[in-house]
Amino acid sequence: MIKIKNILSDDVFGLWHVKKIVVKKDGQRFILTLDDERFATKDDAERHARVRAQRFLQRKLGWANGNIFWDVVPA
Repeated sequence: MIKIKNILSDDVFGLWHVKKIVVKKDGQRFILTLDDERFATKDDAERHARVRAQRFLQRKLGWANGNIFWDVVPA
């Protein structure tokens, strides 16, 4: 089972960004920090974080399919 927590934040201009993504798989914890991309809506930032997390799982951990539990935390 894989748990993913997306930590989002907004700035004074109302733009959203992904602060970090925490991936927990079989007791191991991985923290992804992303570049400083800004998004107009929270949904866009969340969608970007999900895509980045899925790419990480596929490329680095060899994940194909399985149970993933998403948790979005606005900062």
